[in-house]
Amino acid sequence: MTEVAAIVEDVRLRRDSALAHWAERLDGTPPARAEPGGEVPVEAVLALADAVRRWHRLQRPADLDEEILPGVRLERRWLPLASVGIYVPRRLVSTLVMCAVPAQVAGVERIAVVTPPEGAGTVARAAELLGLEEVWAVGGPQAVAALAYGTETIAPVDKVVGPGNAFVNEAKRLVARDVTVDLPAGPSEVVVLASDGADPAVVELELAAQREHGPDAVCRLIETDGDVEAALARVEALAPEHLVLLGDEAERLAPRIRNAGAVFVGRWSPVAAGDYATGGNHVLPTGRRARAAGLRDVCEPAPQELEVARRVGAARGDRVLSRLRRGHAGVRVLDRHLRRVGRAFRAAFRLRAGVRAAEDRRRGESASATSRRSSRRCTTALR
Repeated sequence: MTEVAAIVEDVRLRRDSALAHWAERLDGTPPARAEPGGEVPVEAVLALADAVRRWHRLQRPADLDEEILPGVRLERRWLPLASVGIYVPRRLVSTLVMCAVPAQVAGVERIAVVTPPEGAGTVARAAELLGLEEVWAVGGPQAVAALAYGTETIAPVDKVVGPGNAFVNEAKRLVARDVTVDLPAGPSEVVVLASDGADPAVVELELAAQREHGPDAVCRLIETDGDVEAALARVEALAPEHLVLLGDEAERLAPRIRNAGAVFVGRWSPVAAGDYATGGNHVLPTGRRARAAGLRDVCEPAPQELEVARRVGAARGDRVLSRLRRGHAGVRVLDRHLRRVGRAFRAAFRLRAGVRAAEDRRRGESASATSRRSSRRCTTALR
C-alpha cells in the first residue's frame, strides 16, 4: 500500500482523528474552517466569475419530452448534483472560480471547498465573493478522502473535482471507486501548431508560459513545414490540453481540430487569457484524454465541450490585460503567463493605433479634398 493509499484508508476509517493526524503531520496545522483574509483583486475575481457564469449558462442542454410511440412518452431532465467538493490548489483563485461557478449555474445545493492551509484565507475571501460559505483549510490526500467519505466535521459529497499535485490525483483515483471524480489532472500541456507567418517570439512566449507550471509540463512545437496534413495528424495523436494555432493558416485550421481540450486561434488569443480572463473553463483533459472527453462540468450528466475555439480580438485586448494585471497581487498569476498576454495586446494596441492613424489621415485627406472641391464650386459659381 502506498502512503497515499494509507492516508485515504485511514481517513475513511478513523475520520476526524485521522484527518487531524495527517493534516498536522503534513501541513503542520490541524484542519479548520478557513477565515477570509489576505489581498484579493475583487474586481478581477467578480469579472472572471461573471464571464464564466455567462458562458457556462449557455451550455446547459434542453430537457427532452417526446411521445416516441402512441401512448409511450419519454422524458429526460438535466438535474444538478446535491453536493460537490472542490479541491483548490494553494491560492489558485482562478481554479476556484472555474469549478465553483459552473456548479452554481447548474444549481448544486452544497459546494464544499478544501485548500491547503497556506493561502487558505485568500481562497476563502474569493469564495466569499462568490457566495460560498464552506471552505476548509486542509489539503493533500487527507482532504480528498474527507470529501469522499466524510468525517464527523466534513460531510461527504457526491462528486470531487479540481486539480492538484500527483498525491492529490492519486487520492482521487483511489476514492473514485466510491464517489464520482472528474478527470485526473496530469501535467499541464501545450502544443503550438505553427504555420507560415507565425511569429517565433510569440511561439516561444507560449511555450515559456506553459513551462512555468513545472518541470513535468509538456511543451511542444509542431511546424507545418509545407505538410499541413502530417502536422494535423501529430496534433490529433497528442490530443493536448491546450492547442495554440499560430501563423497564416490558424483560422483555416481551427475547424479541423478534433482532439484538444481548448484551441486558441491566432496571436491575439494567448492561453493565459483563457486561464484567467475570457470565461472559458481552464479545467481541461490531459494525458491524451481529449480524444474522448472535453471540459468537465460539475453537473452530471453534463455537456462536454469537445472543442473550444477561443479568439480574443485585438480591440478587446486592453480589457483582458487590465483584468489580468489587477488580478496579479495576492493570488497565483504566473509571470510568463502575464508577459505573454502583455506581448500579444501591446502588439494589438500598436496595430490598432496604426489603423486609427491611417483612418484619421484618410478622413483628413478626404475632408481636405471635399473642401477644395467646395471651394472650386464656389469660385465657379461666383464667376
